[in-house]
Amino acid sequence: MQFQCTCPQCGGAFPDHPLYCSRACIQAARTVQTALRVSERLWRRVVKTGLGAEDCWEWAGPLMPTGYGQIAVRHATGSTRKYVHRLAWELENGPIPPGLFVCHACDNRRCVRPSHLFLGTPADNQHDMMRKGRHRPPTTFERTRRGEGHKNAKLTDALVREIRRRYADGGVSHQALATLYGVSRKAVGRAVSREGWRHVE
Repeated sequence: MQFQCTCPQCGGAFPDHPLYCSRACIQAARTVQTALRVSERLWRRVVKTGLGAEDCWEWAGPLMPTGYGQIAVRHATGSTRKYVHRLAWELENGPIPPGLFVCHACDNRRCVRPSHLFLGTPADNQHDMMRKGRHRPPTTFERTRRGEGHKNAKLTDALVREIRRRYADGGVSHQALATLYGVSRKAVGRAVSREGWRHVE
């Protein structure tokens, strides 16, 4: 005797059959179940640092040397390792379009809070890194301090602007400025050419 059953995946009716109406629905259900398991594994290792919109949700699992978290994602042909901030974006918003990065608005590499993440092109990512002073690879999980915040800085942002203005006005050499401000000629040259102090407008 044939019974009409309802497929829990697509909702379609079909004769008596083990749970699903087709192989496609079986595969779709497995994909959903895998996503649920991955989601559970991700969020149980996340620490919410506060209740405000600006507060990060930090990954408390293993970190790469770069400071980004990774997690193993199993699939039919084995497993791959995925950055947790990319996984958090996908779980919230769906697949990431090819060629796009998931960037951190909060500049916290451990953060997986979806509202702190945004999609960007490689150019957007580079611009964001430059704006935040992270254009050189950090030697620790925290980014290196730049400009006047650096422990060896001889100039300040204000002095760099003044040096650039004086040089642009003309009639003064790099060496004269170096003597005036008590720094090397090379330091003045780097400031004027923007090879250094790029964050100073």
